[in-house]
Amino acid sequence: MNYTAYLFDFDYTLADSSRGIVTCFRNVLDRRQFTGITDEAIKRTIGKTLKESFSILTGVADPELLASMQKEYSVEADIHMNANTVLFPETVTVLTKLKKQGVKIGIVSTKFHFRIQSYLKDYFPNDFFDVIIGGEDVESHKPSPEGIFLALDRLNCTPEKTLYIGDSEVDAETAQAAGIDFAGILTGMTTAEELRAFPHRLILTDLNDLLLPPAQKVWKNTCHINFQLRKCIAFQRLLHIKRIRGRSIPGANMEETTLCKNCGYTFSGNYCNHCAQSKDTRRFNFRSGILHALGGLSNIDRGFGYTLIELLSRPGYMINDFIAGKRVRYFRPFQTLFVLAAVYILMVQFIDPDALKKNDAGKPTKQQETEDVRNQPQRELDIKEDKTGKTETSPDEIDKVVDNIENKLSYLYEREPSENSFIQRVWDILKNWAHGNKAVSIIFTLPLFALATRMAFRKRTYNRHYNYTEHIFVQTYIACQVLLISSIFLLIRGKAEVNSLYNISNLGIFALFVWDYKQLFRGTWWQTLRRTILMFFYSLLLIVFIAILLIALLIAGAFLSELFGF
Repeated sequence: MNYTAYLFDFDYTLADSSRGIVTCFRNVLDRRQFTGITDEAIKRTIGKTLKESFSILTGVADPELLASMQKEYSVEADIHMNANTVLFPETVTVLTKLKKQGVKIGIVSTKFHFRIQSYLKDYFPNDFFDVIIGGEDVESHKPSPEGIFLALDRLNCTPEKTLYIGDSEVDAETAQAAGIDFAGILTGMTTAEELRAFPHRLILTDLNDLLLPPAQKVWKNTCHINFQLRKCIAFQRLLHIKRIRGRSIPGANMEETTLCKNCGYTFSGNYCNHCAQSKDTRRFNFRSGILHALGGLSNIDRGFGYTLIELLSRPGYMINDFIAGKRVRYFRPFQTLFVLAAVYILMVQFIDPDALKKNDAGKPTKQQETEDVRNQPQRELDIKEDKTGKTETSPDEIDKVVDNIENKLSYLYEREPSENSFIQRVWDILKNWAHGNKAVSIIFTLPLFALATRMAFRKRTYNRHYNYTEHIFVQTYIACQVLLISSIFLLIRGKAEVNSLYNISNLGIFALFVWDYKQLFRGTWWQTLRRTILMFFYSLLLIVFIAILLIALLIAGAFLSELFGF
């Protein structure tokens, strides 16, 4: 059947917000001393109202007590929910394609309207969804059909031409009560057998099945999906969500108290509230002694080592975590850049020392320039000896060459800074330091790429609300990633390119930018590819603009100096 409207549940249908939901429930339940409730039990209540969920989990039936729990949950959700919600990888692509087909798209959920809208604004334009019905928009929540009836009224659609997609039994009951077709989706906690117990048109593996031709949809619904294929799809989804979320921080046991070995303060949790020392402070052994000596550089749980692993496995997601405030585990971007640059130069000295010699070749020192000028008479004087050994060079020619040599020597001596030229000496030191410092060379490119990236991804669909300073940090981490991979390539190839910023090809750098931007801005591969090309085009335009500006300033300076006789 051709539908004119698609209505979606939110949790476990368009996005996975289970971590945020579990965190909020856990904080409220722990404060009220409700223990022994598993995360699995909390996840099974997703899709129900908050009062129903708390009643199921705790056995409490008092309306006032349930209302107070709901209020506490809302406060926790303002802090934890959006930061721990992840769109499924196919959500943006599928909804965008459905929208281009001319159908109307809406959301009917028990989650609050404002919370859904505040999260989706980072991925969709403001006018993308034709209707959003949240928990505060209706008096009776699912499985009451009030939310669907309200959505149909605002969309001006009939139930016969509308499909409701959800992941739970509550969603199936809601569609049945509203008299509209239902499509169950297997991205939540409800199994296919449980969903098939209700009237349904389709059972979807994920949202991609909505784009299949009708014949393939029927085949998948009647013959089911190959078990191994479903396992692969589930594993891919799990890996994708894990890469977005990164490594979870273990929770603290607030009931257990620990005596701090550093300050003697008694505390509960993982760290001392007085001096911040970890409770897991043990005696030194060989392994811990080596790790302690190396410090943060070798720590794979946090610090430099952990940052390198993240840059290789989930660079865009890691950068987004750092910008969003998750910074304890990561090495700071500019520190990482300078350390990697120093490591790269050390590797070049051990692996390909000839590259450094080639880089310095052809650059004579001041002493070599002076000796070269002093030995110039032998090259400039055309000495012709006859058979008797007498030269045919005239005295006037010799005087002319000597005068030329004296002029050149005087020029070389004038180039030497005077003893009181302190500024000149400082400038020479800085110039020599910057000339051989790869990190400094890379830093000069960061503002350019930051501005170009902000221009290329300025559309609302890709806008992550990064300001210009945050874009510079983004580019710094990307530069660290490229420099890290350059070091790996140096180990493999055994050959260095000291004169270029990086040791990999321009095509490889472009591919890394596409990969990073795909994770950072959460667009499709095709959208990210186009925007990355646009970013490099903007970078080229900015370079041309800066060059024209510098030439104009030089011309203006020369004109003013000639005009005023400077």
